[in-house]
Amino acid sequence: MVPKIVDADARRQDVVQAVLRIIAVDGLERASLREVADEAGLAVGSVRHYFQGSEELLAFTFGTVVDRVSWKPCCPPSLMLPQPVPNSGGLF
Repeated sequence: MVPKIVDADARRQDVVQAVLRIIAVDGLERASLREVADEAGLAVGSVRHYFQGSEELLAFTFGTVVDRVSWKPCCPPSLMLPQPVPNSGGLF
């Protein structure tokens, strides 16, 4: 049988999303490895494959939230907007 190939980064993000759902509904104190595994549809051992424990899981989750909140584009907003097409009357 061929082993299942798992995208580790995607799996970590799935687990982070599970943590965030738990915190939003029931609070931080409910975000145990077992609860997170249940929410993510994984076995506790699968979560432990990516995170050694609750402390590491929560630190990674909070780091992900900080990255999302503090993300800044690499270029000025004017360069990120679509530019008018020449001779189109200013339409994009």
